Amino acid sequence: DLAEAVEDAFRYSTMVVAAPSYDAGVFPIMNDFLHHLKAKAYQNRKVGIIENGTWAPSAGKVMTEYLTSMKDIEICPTMVSIRSSANEDTYKAMDHLADELLTEHIFEKESMFSVGYGLYVLTTKDGTKDNGCIINTVQQVTSEPNRISVTVSKQNYSTSIVSKTGVFNISVLTEETPFSLFQNFGFQSGKDVDKFKDYTLSFMSDINFAGSDIDDTTGSIRIDNFAFALMHEIGHIYLHYLDGSRSNCKLSIPDYDNESADEKEANTFAANALIPNEEWKNAPKVRMNPTMIQRKYTQWAIEKGLNKWIVLGRISYETGMYKFRSDESRKIG
Repeated sequence: DLAEAVEDAFRYSTMVVAAPSYDAGVFPIMNDFLHHLKAKAYQNRKVGIIENGTWAPSAGKVMTEYLTSMKDIEICPTMVSIRSSANEDTYKAMDHLADELLTEHIFEKESMFSVGYGLYVLTTKDGTKDNGCIINTVQQVTSEPNRISVTVSKQNYSTSIVSKTGVFNISVLTEETPFSLFQNFGFQSGKDVDKFKDYTLSFMSDINFAGSDIDDTTGSIRIDNFAFALMHEIGHIYLHYLDGSRSNCKLSIPDYDNESADEKEANTFAANALIPNEEWKNAPKVRMNPTMIQRKYTQWAIEKGLNKWIVLGRISYETGMYKFRSDESRKIG
C-alpha cells in the first residue's frame, strides 16, 4: 500500500519511480506517492525515472518536477520512456539506467584532500593473491561525480590484475614511509615474489572500510549497521587473528544466512560489546508491534545510556522486525 511504499523509499538509497501518463500528468497514485515524499522531506537519494504513454508521455516530466523540488535528489540522466509497449531501444535504456543507479562513489570526497604530488602504493587482488606497486600519478579529474585518474605502467603485474578485476586501492605515502616499503613494492615484481608475505593483514582490502554494505555515499550510513559490523571485525581480530591463524578480514555486514563458527563467535562478541549481556537480560520483553517496541526500547536505551538505534538494531537482528520509524539521528557520516 502507499504507506509501505513511502516507508521503503526512506529505507533505501536508490529508487526507481515508474508510472503511466494520465490526463497530461502522471497517474494519481504516483502523484500521491511523490506528494507524500515531499511532505516528509525526502532527500539525499538517487532516483531513476520510467514513464509510459502512447504518443506524448507526460509522466516523466511531472515526476522530474516533483523530485527536483526535493533536497539533494540526484536524478539519473537516462529517463526510460515506454510508448505503450517495450522494445529493443527501451531495454537498452533500462540497462543504461541500471548502470547509473548502481554507480556509487567508493570513497569520500574528503579523501581528495590527501592527494597531492607524491608517491602512492596501488594494491589489488587476483583471487587469493594480493599484489601492489609504487606509482606516482594520482589526480582528481572531476568533483561531480567524484572521480580520480590513476596511471600505472603497462608492464606492471598489478596492471594486468586491475584490468581483469577492475578493483584497486590507493594508499598515500608520507615522508615518514620507510625505504623498505619502497623496496618491497617498487624494486621487485609480484610475478616472482609474494609482496605481502611479511604482512599479517592484507594491504589490499582485507580490512576494507569501503565495503558496499557499510559505505553509503548518500550520507545515510546507519549507525547500528556500522557499529555492529565494526565490532564484528574487531571480534575477528581479537578472537581469530592475533594468533596468526587467519590473515583475511573484510569489514562488511556479516552474512547471517551462511554463518561459520567463527562468524557466530564474532557476532556474539559484537552484540556483547555494544550491549553487555547482563544489561540485555534486563531489557523490556515487548514483542507486540513495531511502534510499541520502538517506544519501550528507546526509553530503556535512554535510561541505560545506550544508543537507541543500536538497541533497536539488535531487536531487528533477533526478531527479523525492521519496520521502525527512522530519523536523522540514525545516520552517520
